[in-house]
Amino acid sequence: MIKKYLAGLAGRLIQEQLYKKGKINIKIHNFSKSLSLTKQIYFLSFYLNPVLEKIDYIKVKGFSKKKLTDLKNFDYKSYSFLSDEVIVSESFLNKFKSSSRFNNFSLINISTRKYKFGFNYNLDVYSNKNATSEMINFTNRFFSQQKVVEGSKSRYITDVVTKNKSDKILLLGSGPSVDNFDFNKYSDYDIMICNSLVISKNISELNNLRYVVFGDPIFHSGPAKYPGIFRKTLIRNYEKKDIKIFTPSRDYLIYKHYLPNEIFNKMYFFEIKQEKYNFNLEKSFHVNATQNILTLAMLPFAMNNYKKIFFAGFDGNNNVKKDYYWKHSEKYQFQKELNDIKNIHPGFFELDFNEYNEDHNKVLQSILDFETDILFKNLTVSSIPALQKIT
Repeated sequence: MIKKYLAGLAGRLIQEQLYKKGKINIKIHNFSKSLSLTKQIYFLSFYLNPVLEKIDYIKVKGFSKKKLTDLKNFDYKSYSFLSDEVIVSESFLNKFKSSSRFNNFSLINISTRKYKFGFNYNLDVYSNKNATSEMINFTNRFFSQQKVVEGSKSRYITDVVTKNKSDKILLLGSGPSVDNFDFNKYSDYDIMICNSLVISKNISELNNLRYVVFGDPIFHSGPAKYPGIFRKTLIRNYEKKDIKIFTPSRDYLIYKHYLPNEIFNKMYFFEIKQEKYNFNLEKSFHVNATQNILTLAMLPFAMNNYKKIFFAGFDGNNNVKKDYYWKHSEKYQFQKELNDIKNIHPGFFELDFNEYNEDHNKVLQSILDFETDILFKNLTVSSIPALQKIT
C-alpha cells in the first residue's frame, strides 16, 4: 500500500512539473533497434515540436560531445519518408545535451524497457503496434485534456445539440458502394463523413454535409506522408466550409500546432474511455474505446442527435485472404500514401484481419441492439453481418 501511494504521489508530482515551462528532462535509452539515430530524431521531432518550450533538455544514452555535434550537423533535409511538415529545427536540436553522466532517473523515459522512475514510452514503430499512440500520449503529458474536453462539450451543446433541426442523418463510409451513390435522393438528410472521404471535392460541396469525423493516430495525426496529405486535403476542401469536426482530445496538441485556425476552430475534441458505451454526450463528452470510427464516434454523435440513422459505404471486406481492414473505393482513398504508411508503421499492421472484423461486427451489433427508439437502416451492399440485417 505504501509503495502504491508513493508511486501515485510521484506520478502526480511529475505531472505537475510537466505543466511548468522549462522543467522537463527526457532520456532516450533506446528508441528503436530498426532505425538509425538520425531517423529516430527525425521521427520524434514531429511529436516534440508542439511542446518544445516545455522541454529543458534531451539526453541520449552513450552520447558524447562528438556524437552530439554529428547529430546537429546532419542534413535532415535529405530525409523524405515522412510528411513535409516534419522539420528538424535548430531549436529542437539545441535541446539535445551530451550524456557523460547518464543515470536512470528522468521525468520521461523513451525506451523499449521500463524504468522505475518517470513515465515510460516504447516508441519502436517496428515492434510496438501502439507506438504512435504512445508518442501522442507522450506529448499529452504537457496539457490538461480535461479542460479541452469540457470546452468542446460546451461548444458542442451550443453549436450542435441546440441548433439541430433534422431527425435523420446519413453516415458515409469510404467503401466502393459509395462510388455511384445518388446523394440527390437524400438531400433532406444531414450527412456525416469519415476518414479519407475528405478527399472528395464533390462530397465537400454537398449542402447537407454537416460533420467530418476521424480519429486514427497513424492515418490522421501522425508524421507519415499519408496523414500529411490527409491534413492538407482537409484544409483545402474544408477551411471555408461550415462543418463540425469531431476528433479525439488525444490529438489536440498535434492539430493545434500543425493545422491553421480555419480548420482547428471547427474541431470538437472528445475523450476516449474504457467504459460502457455512451451516446449521452451532453452529460459526458466521451466515447467508449473501439477499433473503428463508425462505432467509436460516428454512431455516438448520431445517436445523441437523430432518431433515424442511415448507413452507406460500409462495405467491410469479405475477401478470405484479407490484407487490410476494409475494401476502399479508389476514388475515396489516398492509395499511394496508404502503401507507403505500411513501411513506416509495420508493427501496426501485424494483426489478424479476420479477428478484427469479427470484433467490429460484435461491437456494432451490440450498439444496434440497444433499446432505443432510433431507426437504423443500411442502404448499400455490405459484408458486415450487423449491417446486412438492417439492409
